[in-house]
Amino acid sequence: MAEILSRRGTTTVLVTHDIRESVFLADRIVVMKAHPGRVSEIVDVPFPRPRTADFQHSSELTQLERTVWRMLHA
Repeated sequence: MAEILSRRGTTTVLVTHDIRESVFLADRIVVMKAHPGRVSEIVDVPFPRPRTADFQHSSELTQLERTVWRMLHA
């Protein structure tokens, strides 16, 4: 998916429930709350591209993943 997005060079909206996937693929994460569905937070992902497979196991990714998780469960 990351390779396809980088080749296309267009704005893409990806909807996922996988926080790690969103941190890895996105430049910006829109955190939504339910009942009623609404935007609660917008998080800029500060990591440069290309993001490698090694980045998926980095402490930086894990830290942002935990931050987004806390936003969802606040």
